[in-house]
Amino acid sequence: MNMKLTLLAAVAAVCACNTAFAKWGTAVDRGTILSANGIVPNPGENLLPFWGGNSRDQTDWAVTAFDASGNPHPVIDGVDVTPAGYTSGGAIMTGYPTTTAGYVAAGGPTHAASWVNGTFKDLHPAGFVSSVAQGVGGAGNIVGMATDASGLLHPWLFVDNFEGLPGKQLPTPSGFNQAVATSLAQSLGLYIGGYALNAGQNLHPIMWAEGNSTTFTSVDLLSTLPGSTSGVIVSGTWDSLDGDGSLPVFGGSVTTTSSNGEWHAALWVPYAQGTTGVGYDLHPAGSKYLASSVYAMRLLNKNAVYEAGLVVTAKGRKTAWHAMVWQGSAASATDLNGKLPKGEFIQSTATGIDELGNVEGSAEDKSGIWHEVYWPVK
Repeated sequence: MNMKLTLLAAVAAVCACNTAFAKWGTAVDRGTILSANGIVPNPGENLLPFWGGNSRDQTDWAVTAFDASGNPHPVIDGVDVTPAGYTSGGAIMTGYPTTTAGYVAAGGPTHAASWVNGTFKDLHPAGFVSSVAQGVGGAGNIVGMATDASGLLHPWLFVDNFEGLPGKQLPTPSGFNQAVATSLAQSLGLYIGGYALNAGQNLHPIMWAEGNSTTFTSVDLLSTLPGSTSGVIVSGTWDSLDGDGSLPVFGGSVTTTSSNGEWHAALWVPYAQGTTGVGYDLHPAGSKYLASSVYAMRLLNKNAVYEAGLVVTAKGRKTAWHAMVWQGSAASATDLNGKLPKGEFIQSTATGIDELGNVEGSAEDKSGIWHEVYWPVK
């Protein structure tokens, strides 16, 4: 387990007016899937950069699992879907029904990939060295990143079913030399979330907004959350419930002037309160919490937006991950670690939530192996 990677992976949440909050039953252990080597606890974690979206939809279960030799493979609904001609890969996000985004490799650089109704497609753009698909949105749109020969990261919209257009590279924001697209929020418009890096490797949360001409304009959201010093967007949805009407919302992580260098779960509503937008620090209160992450956000069929992720806790010199669920505020954080089967697991993370509120994630057993688990909503 790499705690440094955990603290770099913090991810976010969404604000909702509905105050009803779900409850969850004891986690169900779905096992280690391919072999006794287990699964990757956080989506995309074996990649750099590895910030990913949620790994569960109401229709599909997608994880990255290790085979008997320790090689990662994309697994959907318990089936290894590594295509012929490739030796490894991973599933990072499933969002739109029957659509999963991830990557494959054949002993060399990774290629962005998708599986739609079980059909594989290599999404790697010509002229780039490697690529990874990280986010899935409505209509099956897929975003991610591609790496050029100099090692610089470029944001990509690999699939644009929303407009029925070919995929394309998104503009890297002015003042930055790299960027990654991670997530989508779309209803009447198409909005893409991600992050950008400057020469000093400082991270800023970025939204790409589509114009009438199907061009995209990048917007830096760092200043919308007061005190932010860096940030990343990794999940998105469309919130039709808050006081500003139907708005794109994005979740991610920030460091702030008061976070002591740790990542905090964060939320951005870009068009709230006029054109300035607002941001929120979702880190739960309490001295035992070192850092927090949200990996998924979902508008449930009960008309409430929920977020799933984890917090990093500390007791003496020991740190541990606790799977968490939020409903738009730091005070709403619910610890799912206490819902693990007694005596079997020591820590957990939540990486997906479906439209009914069932939460998917992983839990580490006493031998250090991560299992796929889910917490059923009551």
